[in-house]
Amino acid sequence: MLRRVWVLFLPLTLFWITACGLIQGGDALTDSTAIETPNAQIDPTPQPQLTPEPIIPAPVTDTTQILRVWVPPELAVESDELGPAVLREQIDNYALTQADLEIVFETKLVSGQGGILSYLRTGRNIAPSVLPDLIAIPAEQLDTVSRDELIVPLNDLIDPTLIDDLYPAAQSFAVSNELILGYPFALTNLTHFVVNTTQVTETISNDWDTLILSEDVNLSIAFGGPQGGLLVLQLYLASGGTLMNEAGQQTVQPEILALVLDQLQSAVEENRLNLSTSQSALPEELWDAYFADRTNVILTSSEQYQIQSDLTDTAVYPVSGAAASLQPIVRGWAWAISTPNSNQQALAVGLLNHLTAVDSVDIWSRSSQILPANPNVLGPRVTESEYFQFIQGELFNAQPMPSQATNEMISLFQNAALQVISGDASPQAAATEVANNFQE
Repeated sequence: MLRRVWVLFLPLTLFWITACGLIQGGDALTDSTAIETPNAQIDPTPQPQLTPEPIIPAPVTDTTQILRVWVPPELAVESDELGPAVLREQIDNYALTQADLEIVFETKLVSGQGGILSYLRTGRNIAPSVLPDLIAIPAEQLDTVSRDELIVPLNDLIDPTLIDDLYPAAQSFAVSNELILGYPFALTNLTHFVVNTTQVTETISNDWDTLILSEDVNLSIAFGGPQGGLLVLQLYLASGGTLMNEAGQQTVQPEILALVLDQLQSAVEENRLNLSTSQSALPEELWDAYFADRTNVILTSSEQYQIQSDLTDTAVYPVSGAAASLQPIVRGWAWAISTPNSNQQALAVGLLNHLTAVDSVDIWSRSSQILPANPNVLGPRVTESEYFQFIQGELFNAQPMPSQATNEMISLFQNAALQVISGDASPQAAATEVANNFQE
């Protein structure tokens, strides 16, 4: 029996290099009480023992079956984090249980020339034998990729009831027009407030106007980066804003966006928004300011929160909205099967089931400090940690990133917010400029 895994970071094959000359790539919160965390470190969990020696591949025989798995660098590039190594180990362990199975594991960007989607669009008629069978892609892209027929529905390949176990947002990513497009295994970008309870002694209001009247609050939001644009998007949607007009075209309602930007301007006028930190593009800089006592309320993500240590005298809250806490908006990661070959699909399903089992996702999620898409995975941590009790409620309330909310739109929201808090534009002018970008 031949049991092995190949991990390739070099070009696929000489044949593929030749064929690539013909390819033109392109891809193109509900109300909640404060949760005090006097010692809010993530509960220590024994980390998995990683296999130090690589598995040396044996020669391919006539009976060898090859399974190709492509994942983005965010999930696979080796770093100081354990997550990528755990994913690699789980794939290695699966291969060891299979007879005559060779897993070719590669890291590729999702988009752009030479990316996963580019190869899928252009390579099927040129070099189909070197294309992936199982891919990991952003969950919010499943619908688009499915419409482009780059992945195959899972209805007849997996137990459909597995999707019922996921958080509502993950279910929305997974299913469209009764088709199961992929299996989301992680949810990301869930934001919330972190509060220094030695400086802010009152409960943080879930209403923005009340929040910015609190004399103790010194608020920092990274409007210089995508997180600031995401907050504007949340406030805009909570205020009744739409992202598409009746003709099905992407749109922004300037009058509603102006009201949102006016709320940010009010925070500046009330001296509640820390301008020296809020023009930052990096959430990490907010944490530096928080630990240095230069700000006492920051907007952060769950991923950022989980990597912190010494979180004493700290509480977490949902993000305040116009009249109530904002409904979180999340992104995610999903496995999808991209091969039309039924034999390869069966191989891919075997690995997919292994990687998405509760125990597998639990180990990977703890190691990577990314939230799982399945509440059954988070369950044990909910009983161990007040922080994860809070996160569990937020995840059940979260909505998926709207497909119309492109990176371009979020960037425009972010720039509008920066213009307003810096005094370079009025809320009305900044909102009009954003809206004009979506008019014919």
